[in-house]
Amino acid sequence: MSQLYHYISLFVAESLVHMNAEETDNNTLLWATHTDAELNAIQQAIVDSMTCDEKAVTMRWMLPALNPTERVELMEEVLKDVPSEFYNEMLAGMQPYLAAADFRKLTIALHGEHKLAA
Repeated sequence: MSQLYHYISLFVAESLVHMNAEETDNNTLLWATHTDAELNAIQQAIVDSMTCDEKAVTMRWMLPALNPTERVELMEEVLKDVPSEFYNEMLAGMQPYLAAADFRKLTIALHGEHKLAA
């Protein structure tokens, strides 16, 4: 058990160091060399290159970490990029990863009481 704890601790530590470099050094360089419009275009190109399945996997990790307003905004953006039937599957697939009250609030905010994307 102590070996597992050791490996997990190292993984978390390395991840935090990596994220710190991304958030400080990399962002500083990007902001110094690109306009907001260029950065938004890069982000959109990355999103556009993803398959629906890749977007669903990404959403599984992103959506629970967001606050309720951000969840609604993100899902509204996703609806613009994927077919409605896939969007409905993706939204339903988020249910196990959100508290019941959070999932209900999200679906009501997006589509009313019971309606899904048309």
